[in-house]
Amino acid sequence: QTANGTWIFECQHGESECQGNKEQACALSLYQNNASIQVQFISCVMSTRRPPTAGSQCATVLGINYNQIEDCAQGTEGNELLAELGDRTHSFTPHIRFVPTVAINRVSISYIIFTNTS
Repeated sequence: QTANGTWIFECQHGESECQGNKEQACALSLYQNNASIQVQFISCVMSTRRPPTAGSQCATVLGINYNQIEDCAQGTEGNELLAELGDRTHSFTPHIRFVPTVAINRVSISYIIFTNTS
């Protein structure tokens, strides 16, 4: 975060990935009371050849309002949500070493599997 309060994100695959990540963060927030839509949207986006640009297509398939997601992602809320998710990612124990990493209740699946089989 800069001195004037704006966020600058650096994503592995560039700006389009950052924008796609904001769309996913906004969808999670907008549909926070509908886990089914959350999972379906993220699964749809991540199963395409170009996840950063799949939000509109996936919203159409699911019958949800892409304009709300896009407005959120392009505004201050999208930046705040992505920063919050970044903080949560960095606070995982054990630390995330690869992506994608799936977590349940803020514990990575690989950690759950490892501790239950050792």
